[in-house]
Amino acid sequence: MLGISINWLQNYVNKFYRSISFETSSLASCINSLILECDELWSFVCSKDNPVYLWLSLNRNTKEILGFHLGDRTKKDAQD
Repeated sequence: MLGISINWLQNYVNKFYRSISFETSSLASCINSLILECDELWSFVCSKDNPVYLWLSLNRNTKEILGFHLGDRTKKDAQD
């Protein structure tokens, strides 16, 4: 649909991932004004019988991803 190949996309994601800083010092400086935003995304893996959910926790101000979880759409998975 977008006219890009899977190889191009994988290379782009790999390059972007390598450029990310994994330091958590910014979290400590904004903990008093931290506003968490949580969201879920889902997709099928291999077949429509296998939905997988991606749960994200983001810092609303900086858009940093603070945590994630891959799993089902169950209460237990939401609490993990």
